[in-house]
Amino acid sequence: MTLEEEVRELAKFAKAASVKLAQATTEERNGALLAMAAALRAQAPAIVEANGEDMEAARAAGTTEALLVQPDGEGMPHITLAAHSLDLKAGQAVDRVGLLLGLSFPCGPELERLALQWEGKLSYRPVLKGHDCSLSGIENQCKAMVDRGEPPAKIARHCLEAIAAVLDKMCSRLLEELGPLPVVFSGGVCSNSLLRQRLGEKYSATFAAPEFSSDNAAGVAVLAWKKRCQG
Repeated sequence: MTLEEEVRELAKFAKAASVKLAQATTEERNGALLAMAAALRAQAPAIVEANGEDMEAARAAGTTEALLVQPDGEGMPHITLAAHSLDLKAGQAVDRVGLLLGLSFPCGPELERLALQWEGKLSYRPVLKGHDCSLSGIENQCKAMVDRGEPPAKIARHCLEAIAAVLDKMCSRLLEELGPLPVVFSGGVCSNSLLRQRLGEKYSATFAAPEFSSDNAAGVAVLAWKKRCQG
């Protein structure tokens, strides 16, 4: 069964159930809700564990996207995907390189501390396809540096400087096409001090606080509050 077929089947089931629900008494509806609540409580440990696995997978993958956000007629954001990574996401690159160096997962904070120990010169020339980027080459280069026995601090610094160079070029190209716009960076990788220094100064960018960048809940809550205030 394809995803579309499965969704259609679920919709048919929901429609049939709605007819029965409309015919149910208040006591029957309340009884069904209480039974659902009891089932959720009974399965709470398994649900929490599964949610934890989903969160870890999301943290590992993350997103590396450039979004054009414009207000719609009601002042709510209209979002257009302007560019994205064609393979690895920045968070994946950081964690994969960190694990290569024996760091603890998630590797971002440790990788940054290690990178700050390197003061030598490094260079990375990012290659874009249109406005989209590719980050798999960063991982491959860091693997090669490990194989050559180069210092871990240098490898960590190369990884973060390369990601910064890619984001810099992506942002620069988009602003050339779209014109001067305010720039906001968010997410765990963009809380890195090296990225913040390079990108913040160049674009006068705003960086979202890391505690509001771990998942979509904070943004959804703000949008729901705005929508409610609009009545």
